[in-house]
Amino acid sequence: RDLHSFPTRRSSDLTVRAVLILPDGSVLIGGDFLTVNGVSSPHLARLSTNGAVDATFAVNLAGGFDGPVFGLAVQPGTVTNVIVAGQFSRAGALARANVARVALNGAVDVTFNAGAGDYVNKVTVQTNGKILLVGGFATMNGIAANHVARLNADGTLDYSINFGSGADQDIEAALVQFQDGRIVFGGSFTNFDGVTQPYFVRVNGGTNGGNGTFAYSAANYS
Repeated sequence: RDLHSFPTRRSSDLTVRAVLILPDGSVLIGGDFLTVNGVSSPHLARLSTNGAVDATFAVNLAGGFDGPVFGLAVQPGTVTNVIVAGQFSRAGALARANVARVALNGAVDVTFNAGAGDYVNKVTVQTNGKILLVGGFATMNGIAANHVARLNADGTLDYSINFGSGADQDIEAALVQFQDGRIVFGGSFTNFDGVTQPYFVRVNGGTNGGNGTFAYSAANYS
């Protein structure tokens, strides 16, 4: 947003790591901070279109997040929500392991309870509603998922995609190509699914499931 549209300067007390423009034009920021412009906003804050801090943001009225927020993504649907990712164990009054879903007013969704085994660096919501998460975790919802996992829209683990053995170190960035749906990852890894891939890899977003047929390329009579 143009800084000139803000009537006064806004500042947080510590690092801002994620910024998201919401559908109504307001701004959501996440990071290491505990306050924004003097208003208690532990790790997540909402700014109105004129830059004022929303002191009624529900999650902050309930104590905010207890750890830093690294990633934010809008999840469109019948009701628009925001997926929040980072390194936390609590969102408001609810226990949440590094991933949470909040409404636009900041209310934490009690029905969405995905759990990453360690911090999440980045969250991306694909056009099909699937939620792509990358970071330092080795499990997602208790299932092995080395640094990358995809969730269904309701937060359950998506078994229709298989990232194999995943990455051997952190994935810090993820982007879905609009043209073909392929997913690009970047990070500190040097190996992805058993193949040497230093720091950068592109994978095909493919699905498993349904009935298949077994076919041969050529007949071999003997």
